[in-house]
Amino acid sequence: AVIVAMAKLNVRDAIAAHVAWKVKLLQFLDGKGDALDAKKVACDDCCALGQWIYGDGAQLVADPAFQELKQKHAAFHRRAGMVVTGGAARGRALLDATYDALSSDVVAALVHLKPKLG
Repeated sequence: AVIVAMAKLNVRDAIAAHVAWKVKLLQFLDGKGDALDAKKVACDDCCALGQWIYGDGAQLVADPAFQELKQKHAAFHRRAGMVVTGGAARGRALLDATYDALSSDVVAALVHLKPKLG
């Protein structure tokens, strides 16, 4: 495996941030959390991981694990944006097995990519 010289991605922090989204979304739906803008939440290049994917991480564009991460990360953000748009009742229904699978896919893709990041 070729290790690419690029700005470090802290995989552990990226995983923790994505796992934390479910709590953040539940708090939002309960009216207790931060105000969330659906367009920003759906934006896959607004978070630290997304900025890495579209920045330094893009050097790995030919790597299938990177492509999987990019695709799954974008799908995760689209789903999270739908949760915010859906409001209390519909949003909670969207925090389902599909959401959980997308979140798990992002984590799995990060784990697969980690050895290539040095």
